[in-house]
Amino acid sequence: MSTKASAQLRRPNLVVYEAIKDILRSKAPDADISISVAAVANHFEISRPPVQRSLNRLVGEGELQISATGKYVRPALRKISSSPEVLSIDSILGDVPDQLLREAQERSSWQKLYTDVERAIVGVLPFGSYKLIESTLAEFYGVSRTVSNQVLLLLEARGFITRGPKGRWRVDQLTQRQLMDIYQLRRLLEPVALLESAPALTPEFIATALRRLDEAESAGGNLHPDELQRLEHDLHVTCLANCLNKPLLIVIEHSQALQIAAMKFPNSSIDEVHRTDYIREHRLVFNALAGGAHDAAAEALVFHLRRSEARASHWLDVAEHIVPPESPTFLSPILS
Repeated sequence: MSTKASAQLRRPNLVVYEAIKDILRSKAPDADISISVAAVANHFEISRPPVQRSLNRLVGEGELQISATGKYVRPALRKISSSPEVLSIDSILGDVPDQLLREAQERSSWQKLYTDVERAIVGVLPFGSYKLIESTLAEFYGVSRTVSNQVLLLLEARGFITRGPKGRWRVDQLTQRQLMDIYQLRRLLEPVALLESAPALTPEFIATALRRLDEAESAGGNLHPDELQRLEHDLHVTCLANCLNKPLLIVIEHSQALQIAAMKFPNSSIDEVHRTDYIREHRLVFNALAGGAHDAAAEALVFHLRRSEARASHWLDVAEHIVPPESPTFLSPILS
């Protein structure tokens, strides 16, 4: 894949968004359309998260609704009966142009490599600084230097890695100072985005988010990382997605490196009591949103971010006394 071609490929969620939006506006106008995340992901041969993001964006734009059962639905565009036919999205996905399918699949494969490398970097962030050797990375995954370079450029843009004066890549250790800075930024920006986005959040979404929190608390906070990621996505992505200040959302997204580390490390190490506290902090925000108390929701979000910072800071202290995990060959510790 050439550098030029890589630059032209859009993220899979944008491709899915375009394809599904066209279907919603042009297909089966007399029928309700029920949309399954799994069905769309299977058809495009990509993972579910980008599908979820595209559908949430369509909900925010009013193209889709979330039913009382938490499913995505496009109501009939014109009512010719009181009980319109309900079509599954499966029956009309065949109309998606092959070009869009190929674009989503190509970028998805490229992003899987990115996700794997990001995960490896996040795994070593608290334990020290590392050299990232591009040639070894390409060899490790069996890809060209062009592909590995594109992955590294994106990692640099998102703040995971830096480039030294000799053009060598490095991963710098996550410090308490960086943690404090990023959480200060989040406390300033996320409540602003929430206040602007909150009026567009549907009661159905809020009820679904609260139900997920109830299920998480019933499990005693003993959650799989994917379940924790779902809770984080509800609060820190979907709740902010309707903010019209897109540059603000970009700044929030670009602080992703430390956000990811600060979430994953404490959530994998905190005990059951503190994880239940974390769930209850989320509930404070959603209960306020359910009651239309948007200012209170923003205050609850600030409270949650302060508590999250304290948990992450504690984990960094703990990490000083833990043997660093074994890193892949493309990451080489920088000895001080």
